Amino acid sequence: MKSSRYNLVILLSFFVTITIILFIAFMSSKKDKSVYSGSWLQSGYNQEGTRYSDVNIPLHPKVKWTYNAKGWIIGSPAVKDNFVYVNVLGGELVKLDLNDGKVVWSIGEGGFGSAVINGDKIYAGMVGKYGLSSVDLQNGYVYFSNPLWIGIRSSPVVDNDMVFITSLDGNIYSFNSTTGKKIWSRFLGEHEMATPSVSSGRVVVGSEEKILYCLSEKNGMILWKLRLSNIIRAAPTIFDNKIYVGDFSGNFYCIDLKYGKILWDYKTGYAILNSAAVSPDGNIYFPSCDGYVYALNPSGKLLWKFKTNSYPSSSVTAAKDSVLFGTYEGGIYALNMANGNVIWRLYAGGPIRTNVVPLNNMVITGSDDGKVYAFTDDGTLPADKKVVAYTEDKVVSAQLEGNSVIVPSENIKCSDKVDVLIFGGSISALTVAKQIKDLGKSVMIIDSAPFLGGKFTQGLSPLLFSELSDNFRDFIKRIQDKYYKKVSNNKYVDTEILKFALDKFARENKIPVLFHSYPLGVFDKDGYKYTLFISKGGHQIIRSKIVIDSSNNSLLLGTVNPSILNFNRAVLNFSVISSNYNNTNSAFNNQKILSFSLEKPIENSSEYIKAEEYLRNMYSNYILSNHSFVPGVSPISLVLKRLNNNFEEIQDGEFLLPDNPYTPESVVDKIVSSLDSVKTGEPEDTFFVKEEKIPVVGKYDVVVVGGGPSGFAASIMAARKGMKVALVEQYPFFGGMGTAGGVSYFEPGSVGVIFNEVRARLYGSKDLPNVGRLFDTEVAKSIYQNMVYNEKNITVYFDSFALMPVMESNKVLGVVIKRPFDSVAILGKRVIDATGDGDIAAKAGVKYVFGRTWDHKIMPLTTMFTMYPTGPKREKGVWVLSNGKVLVNETRVYANPLNIDKFSNAEMIGREEMWDDFSKIQRNYDYRILSSGPQIGVRESRHFLGEYTLQEKDIIVGRHFYDGIALCFYGVDIHNPYGGNGGFQLPIIPYEIPLRTLIPQGVDNLIIVGRTISAQPLAMASFRVQSTMMSVGEAGGLLAAESIKSNVPVKDVNGAKIKDILRSMGVYLP
Repeated sequence: MKSSRYNLVILLSFFVTITIILFIAFMSSKKDKSVYSGSWLQSGYNQEGTRYSDVNIPLHPKVKWTYNAKGWIIGSPAVKDNFVYVNVLGGELVKLDLNDGKVVWSIGEGGFGSAVINGDKIYAGMVGKYGLSSVDLQNGYVYFSNPLWIGIRSSPVVDNDMVFITSLDGNIYSFNSTTGKKIWSRFLGEHEMATPSVSSGRVVVGSEEKILYCLSEKNGMILWKLRLSNIIRAAPTIFDNKIYVGDFSGNFYCIDLKYGKILWDYKTGYAILNSAAVSPDGNIYFPSCDGYVYALNPSGKLLWKFKTNSYPSSSVTAAKDSVLFGTYEGGIYALNMANGNVIWRLYAGGPIRTNVVPLNNMVITGSDDGKVYAFTDDGTLPADKKVVAYTEDKVVSAQLEGNSVIVPSENIKCSDKVDVLIFGGSISALTVAKQIKDLGKSVMIIDSAPFLGGKFTQGLSPLLFSELSDNFRDFIKRIQDKYYKKVSNNKYVDTEILKFALDKFARENKIPVLFHSYPLGVFDKDGYKYTLFISKGGHQIIRSKIVIDSSNNSLLLGTVNPSILNFNRAVLNFSVISSNYNNTNSAFNNQKILSFSLEKPIENSSEYIKAEEYLRNMYSNYILSNHSFVPGVSPISLVLKRLNNNFEEIQDGEFLLPDNPYTPESVVDKIVSSLDSVKTGEPEDTFFVKEEKIPVVGKYDVVVVGGGPSGFAASIMAARKGMKVALVEQYPFFGGMGTAGGVSYFEPGSVGVIFNEVRARLYGSKDLPNVGRLFDTEVAKSIYQNMVYNEKNITVYFDSFALMPVMESNKVLGVVIKRPFDSVAILGKRVIDATGDGDIAAKAGVKYVFGRTWDHKIMPLTTMFTMYPTGPKREKGVWVLSNGKVLVNETRVYANPLNIDKFSNAEMIGREEMWDDFSKIQRNYDYRILSSGPQIGVRESRHFLGEYTLQEKDIIVGRHFYDGIALCFYGVDIHNPYGGNGGFQLPIIPYEIPLRTLIPQGVDNLIIVGRTISAQPLAMASFRVQSTMMSVGEAGGLLAAESIKSNVPVKDVNGAKIKDILRSMGVYLP
């Protein structure tokens, strides 16, 4: 009995405990739901798009949680039953817990528009095979998907078991919300449609044709259409049988829903891109790109307007007594609905393009920084930090002193410390480095080129397998056999295989490699060698006990000891795809090597550059006059023949190692023996580089730094205007990313004078449509070279890297350049920075943003490559050049091009990805890689602060300027900087780039051309294409000439006059 009572007590205790636990859990759950509650089912809250929810927003919000979506959040978050649903462009469609932001499920490839909820399903327009999809709210199961023909950029709207959505094919569709079966579609024109709204059996949608349509919800019949003053990109808001919508002219309209008559309109100062909210009392709240949010009463009378620090980039939403929106600078505002006063202001990490969704005691939004944000009163993280926009580097410049310039002294921290430093990434260097490392010594390889291999890759000298050591031969052959099984018995090493194999060899053996680095000198102190280099990342010092120069042209030791420059012959090799040159050197597979040579002593930089010019001109003329073969690739380095080609010690700890495919063990023994005998004192972690006097070797009217599309065009235009021009280029050819980066494709962009000439030479004088065209990089190099050398007023400095500007106060007077074996200065009345990354402008102290303002992410880098068929070919989805050659743009590498360590690593990763992509192609086809871009392609880096900053709203609405110098019509094209899928493409209205974007603030005599001109990142993503860059460049050259002729500062030149001159030359500028 006692035992029974005891058991009863235990049982009752158990039930009481369980009851308490369940009660606590229930109350906790109830508390959570009461604290954060509310719903937001459609993009505009409901099908009418009123964007008003009767909830109480937090009064002192902080960040409750964030979710890193790794993509763009363009569409509105949808909320139901304590869960948030977000359609992430470049990411996925994702379901998050409202209380903590944790992922419940994610599917597919997200898209532009909002996710919308109807019942137990969510609908979203996604990328690729998904299209318009219906997804189960609970588990993410896809009920149906309709991949529309071109794609979806709008949000769906659900009403009466029908889903309405517009497509880029110009149609608006109605689908059954349960089955996905199409009910009707209506073609409304060749242009993009906005997101529709639905009310009273009517579907209202705006278009880029400036027409607002009203269609029958039942069958899609057009009930009426109304032409407004400009493009309609915003979704209409419908309330009380009235339509509220704005257009690109800045007009905001109230229109009768039934008859389509304008009841009233209100004029703002700029375009209206986003939608309005309407409160229950009928007041309307809407944003304009003039920087204001407006409040109007139902009659169209202004109640108040609020000025933001930038401009509203989202639609307006509303809650009890409050109006909410986001701005381009990342601001998130809550205003008092009655008077427009600020209730609170928060900051996200980037622009806000989506709705700020109000819930009870919470707001949800998304940002261009790739995050979803939840703000509550009990949040713990502050959100009051405004993004700092511009960076200003320390000025690094030389000062003029008579006929010389003084490069200032600098105390430089040693970036690396090794036993042996090898300059030149030859095969000899790699084999020696491996043996030194095996002996327990540290070693590092540095090269000015973007890849290893010396004369066999940089100079295209044919390499036989039989010339390699046994181990190296087997290593390379295994790689070549993996990708080229059908030609495994070929006796020659493929150049592209060799590049990749040497990368792989270095990485597997953990031999650090730096590319794009130019030697300036070697200094001795206490037995150590302190070697000074320059790259885009600035000066760097590497400390070692021994330095070895294994470069083909003795770039390192020739800099400090010119007596070793005993070359007597220069050779330029180039390949062709042909079997008709049996008397020439052979190469891998079906390629042949042709050569031009110059028998002449080369003992200094001037002689080297003259040899480069001479041989390159021979090559260019040969390419342009011979059409019986298809060019393969040209080298980035001449092959120099040395009188003495033996391994030798120049002085203590300094060795010359021949650029050969094989190195005897005795050489390594001598190096190690020398290393062991080095007597050293206390090593320095920093090294003081004394000031240096550099001679001035030329004085010009205009100095152009960089021979890419913009610099090439700038130099030609300035020369034609009578200016004496110096053109500095780090490579031995022109073209920038179009040739060095292998981007042999003209996207449709601006058409200027110089581009028209280039295009005519490439394609002939006929059939010149204003669309993208492929071109052969070798032909383009030859055309650029031919055009430059036809201008008598241009002096070319090939193989010359710009070190720093020459300055006096805030005036740029010229540049210091690193030539092959020395450093010199050239002066100019005006200097044009066309370096691609703005290297001179940054060192002159011009303010800039690196990448995106809010998080400094940039678009990925790409290793372009060209294939040619040796069997079955791909017929679709490829960019076909001449003779069946195919251009491939697939690799994506995420790295900072101004950080030399990361940039060097990116070069290797890009080549690795190239071969991975190629192996996938080879599964079904038969190709050979002919060439990869000499360097990895860079899409984005610095954005400088100029006299005007081109904004994304300017390009979206097609703004023209009194000083417009280029008409652009290539849409926004952003490759995903998050590392996810896809990208951000956005159509634009043809717009102009103003001359003022080329003129930097705070520095005189300097003009910036290329993709680094003053513009917001999204705007740059539109104008960055080569044809537009040529237009910008020629305007920069013209600006320099007019400034000199008028004897006025660059910023005081009449921009309207420049525009008129360009018009008179045939450039179309409305």
